[in-house]
Amino acid sequence: MLEEYRKYNSFSKSEEKNLIVFRLLETCNLFWWNYLGMDKRPDLKYIAMKRDIGRAKRWVKMWEKGN
Repeated sequence: MLEEYRKYNSFSKSEEKNLIVFRLLETCNLFWWNYLGMDKRPDLKYIAMKRDIGRAKRWVKMWEKGN
């Protein structure tokens, strides 16, 4: 996402770090929602949580690369 955005606009380093942290927190919140609140489709809980874990790992790698 950041690479695509950089084609059109630029972030300062602090803005980029904040965006990555924000996206990581958002992904963690989605994980907890899937775990605790996904009542309509419980059959998709595991798939959604696995997806969120993968996303969180990618955001952490991006954050670590920037530090």
